Amino acid sequence: MNNNNVESMPPETPRLSKELTERLVQLGMEKPTDVQRLTLTDALENKDIIVKSKTGSGKTLAFVIPIVQKELDIRAKNQHQTNPFQALVLCPTRELVEQVADELRRIATACPNYKVLQISGGAAIGPQLASLKHIPNAIVATPGRLLDILKKSSLSLDALSTLVIDEADRMMDMGFADQMQSIFDAIHISGAKPHQMLFSATMPDAIQRIVKPLFRKPKIIEVHPRETHDLIEQVAWQVMEKRKKAYAVSALLTEIQPSSCIVFCNTKRDVDDLYQYLLGKSFDAIQLHGDMVQVERDSAIRQFKAACANVLVASDVAARGLDIDAVELVICADVSVDIDTHIHRIGRTGRMDKKGLALILFEAVQSNHIDKLAEHTRQQIPRKKTQALRFHQNRIIRAIYKGVIINAGKKNKINKVDIVGVLTKQGMIPAQDVGKIFVSSAACFIAIKLRSVKPALKCLRGNKIKGKRVSVRVA
Repeated sequence: MNNNNVESMPPETPRLSKELTERLVQLGMEKPTDVQRLTLTDALENKDIIVKSKTGSGKTLAFVIPIVQKELDIRAKNQHQTNPFQALVLCPTRELVEQVADELRRIATACPNYKVLQISGGAAIGPQLASLKHIPNAIVATPGRLLDILKKSSLSLDALSTLVIDEADRMMDMGFADQMQSIFDAIHISGAKPHQMLFSATMPDAIQRIVKPLFRKPKIIEVHPRETHDLIEQVAWQVMEKRKKAYAVSALLTEIQPSSCIVFCNTKRDVDDLYQYLLGKSFDAIQLHGDMVQVERDSAIRQFKAACANVLVASDVAARGLDIDAVELVICADVSVDIDTHIHRIGRTGRMDKKGLALILFEAVQSNHIDKLAEHTRQQIPRKKTQALRFHQNRIIRAIYKGVIINAGKKNKINKVDIVGVLTKQGMIPAQDVGKIFVSSAACFIAIKLRSVKPALKCLRGNKIKGKRVSVRVA
């Protein structure tokens, strides 16, 4: 939801409880995006829906709100008792699982003791199995790991009342069709007949074939944003040859001076080459591609989200399904041969009714593809030549934060308030110099403004947090 929209969260929305309404207002979420406005009424009335809506449209809240409201309704009938496993959300990637789970927890504070369990690959299965000893209210999972859990645990699906399939087209692209079918079969065998919601940026035939037998007279909702992509200005820059692309990217970054930018490349090799080039030019860049191990990917995403790096060089793994806010600039260092991929790339800017800028580097032989992109997005894409561009070292915009990591987290009962308290009270660090904080089970990542990094390190090393001495290092 978005405070910039004209239309308010309608009080007439069916069965939106006082507790949930107050929580949404508290978070500044009174006003719905288009996808929320068009889906909430049907979702809250337990009607099966299939929704086509672009990434970044606010669709996560469109299914999180009904999940939380349903739990509040059940508790009201059962004298405020918590209820075991009710909701299952399937996501294609570990990053999206984390994003959805965090959003669900954030809204579910309207529901005391509401437990959300994340189940995904890239982490040991043992702790996830152990977490099932205390049955969660909701599970957010990737298909493959969920099937592993179902085989190794006694998790019952018979009480499942809500099933959400998020980024369904991405599931198909990643080859999860058979795994999804196995999950649907397990739900059917359990006897559960959950309310079902599917969200997808595109609607290929493969999705329709899988869900048609499962959904009960679903309502098809297609969200048409203002999108002739009119919020995203696209400009195509012609390079004389591929080897000059890296210089063109550096020149564009110093010409436009964005506060944040994602640069997309077609291959992992190109990502690494461009990343190394930009580092050599003294940009605060970070890279992200599929060959990186999960810990490295998580670190890159945290640093970019926390403004500890302001240029992310990425393969298309970053185009969708990652919890990264809208960026000021997108540069497609390579033209994507797939139009949908291009749409997802440029969709990283111009989100939530904000204007954005997307630049496309192309060679002369790719001119026809620029024509196709213009036709598909219903835009005029002006073309310029990069020969006149110049890189200016003194115009590089630097990241304003540095990441600091401490070796303690949730398992030590440490939270964000504890960290801010130590830094501002014991360390006398100005509160405005403490940026985003990410707390995991065994560690915390803290973004600190550059001017306060040294005193912050001294403070954290010299004081206890929750009675514990912690080791500290710069990310």
